[in-house]
Amino acid sequence: MVSKQLAIIDADHQPFVVTRTGLRVVGTPSFEEWKAFGYKLTLVGKAVAIATGDWANYGKERYEQGRYKKVMAILGLKYGTVRTYASVAARVELSNRLDNLSFQHHAVVAALPAVQQRRLLARAEKDHLSPFELKRVAGTGRAKPQPPMVKGTYSVIYADPPWKYEYDSSSRGDPQKFYPTMELEAIKALKIPKALDAVLFLWATNPKLAEALEVMAAWGFDYRTNMVWVKDRIGLGYYFRGQHELLLVGKCGDLRTPTEAHRPPSVLHARRGKHSEKPEQVYGMIETMYPHREYLELFARKPRKGWAAWGNQL
Repeated sequence: MVSKQLAIIDADHQPFVVTRTGLRVVGTPSFEEWKAFGYKLTLVGKAVAIATGDWANYGKERYEQGRYKKVMAILGLKYGTVRTYASVAARVELSNRLDNLSFQHHAVVAALPAVQQRRLLARAEKDHLSPFELKRVAGTGRAKPQPPMVKGTYSVIYADPPWKYEYDSSSRGDPQKFYPTMELEAIKALKIPKALDAVLFLWATNPKLAEALEVMAAWGFDYRTNMVWVKDRIGLGYYFRGQHELLLVGKCGDLRTPTEAHRPPSVLHARRGKHSEKPEQVYGMIETMYPHREYLELFARKPRKGWAAWGNQL
């Protein structure tokens, strides 16, 4: 039987008892006691949703399903609501949670990698962002969790990472208005299913060149060369207005270079499409350079025949 009173008191706060309908004051508490208990109530109020999620996850793992659901029914908890609390609690580790932020803040970042959760929650606390403002900064309005990495190994890998830029959120060039971005460390931490002998084609914008080389090294490839894509229209930029991007080439193992007849020019002139869209002819170029191979596209937006594809925008 659940008690009709929940006493969230300790030796220093004996005058206060919380009931289902309010707060009962016993005696005459001092100002400091009253102030301290108010602080404690504030902490409990902020923590109740995610703490309920932790409680539910513990019960689901430890006790049989029937007993678990029965207790929730007795307590008057809605199963769907508790499941939402439990999902956020499971995805955001205790070490990443911040006392001054609400459950809604933690829910915004729950689908993101842990390294992004930490950075975004710290920024929300520092800049006093609302959950809605945090969602805009995080670019999670349309975000889905990254799926499990594809199985197998691949000798040709093509990747266009969703680089995160330090734009003001009102900037028309901010990629987060178009797709969910990733922190550099999260991109580097991906386990790439490459063959022992493999080649990597990695897109890099000019401001992200140094980071792209870091990613290439983290994935186990040595930089070899690059191709320049020259666009038909000029873009944005702080020093030069950009009109080209780089396709970096990296190698691991002993995969042979393409035959001379199959080596394309190092400059590709092609029209600019939608935001971040790359020229369609690059697929054919890669297939010509390395025919009859196992192809994998990372951060893909649409499937292509003969290629494996991975990403949260498929």
